[in-house]
Amino acid sequence: MIWQSIAEWIDDRLDNSRNVCGFSPFNTGKDDPFHEACFDHDLGYLNKLLPRDEIDEAFYSAVKKIIRESPWYKKPYLTLWGYAYIAVVKMFGKIVWGDA
Repeated sequence: MIWQSIAEWIDDRLDNSRNVCGFSPFNTGKDDPFHEACFDHDLGYLNKLLPRDEIDEAFYSAVKKIIRESPWYKKPYLTLWGYAYIAVVKMFGKIVWGDA
């Protein structure tokens, strides 16, 4: 009960109106294996919950974990897409964050 109240309090205060790789040309959907990582990353950017470098590093780690834990036959595809997401973050992160 108390955890639900805390979650509702957090939800009321966080801006999650535009997330899930909102800046990315890939625009993930719920079937995308990187959807949750993108959601967390965008939520961090929108609310500036941590320093940008920490948010980006958490995203990189999440993407690499998804690739590492995927079945062998999906690894080539996921590696390409995962590193494409990482490249977009590295290229445009400063602009989106506002310190470019």
